[in-house]
Amino acid sequence: MIDESIELAQTCASLMLGSVSKNGSAHCSYAPFVRPEDGGFYIFISALAEHTDNLLRTGEASIMIIEDESETDEIFARRRLSLQCSAQVISRDLPQWHSMLDLLQERLGDTVAILRDLPDFSLVRLVPNAGTLVTGFANAKTLTPENSPLLRVK
Repeated sequence: MIDESIELAQTCASLMLGSVSKNGSAHCSYAPFVRPEDGGFYIFISALAEHTDNLLRTGEASIMIIEDESETDEIFARRRLSLQCSAQVISRDLPQWHSMLDLLQERLGDTVAILRDLPDFSLVRLVPNAGTLVTGFANAKTLTPENSPLLRVK
């Protein structure tokens, strides 16, 4: 049986991305992602986007993966996964950079082939370390590495 947090993460191609600006303001955006077997969430983001500077500067992010509105029975109780993450830049000279870009392209399409050669884009690995899974009204579970395979990142 698949863990419900992993199942929700597998159903979405993008995540909501929370970061903190230089002046301490909260910033919300989104990014397409891929999640390979090592358990990290990999995003490929442009230096032109505010969230990129925020992530590279702080090394931290909050992400949310949420059930599509069209698929929920109750708009006030959408299934969602919220995770606190550390952010790690993957250097272009590492084999991991190429393999993750290949996975992103396979999952998300040919736009990745166009973006991968642009010098302002960075591959960032988001490593979850704590979180919450909400599956309905009054049904929330605090996630830890001890109780959730989603947080057991290699």
